[in-house]
Amino acid sequence: MAKKNNELTVRGFVPDGNGGLRSYEELSEEEKDAFGKKIVERMGRVLNDYFSIHPEAYAKY
Repeated sequence: MAKKNNELTVRGFVPDGNGGLRSYEELSEEEKDAFGKKIVERMGRVLNDYFSIHPEAYAKY
């Protein structure tokens, strides 16, 4: 019986600002930092909007 390979490879892509995508692995450390800060800011905005509409969900936490 052949051994199964359960390894999974995941690749992340980010918008390049010109309508295309770039591999996350290709970004410089500075670009990764800037992208991470944008994501954190956006998630904060999204969560704030959600909990403003659904305060009962926030009360659970």
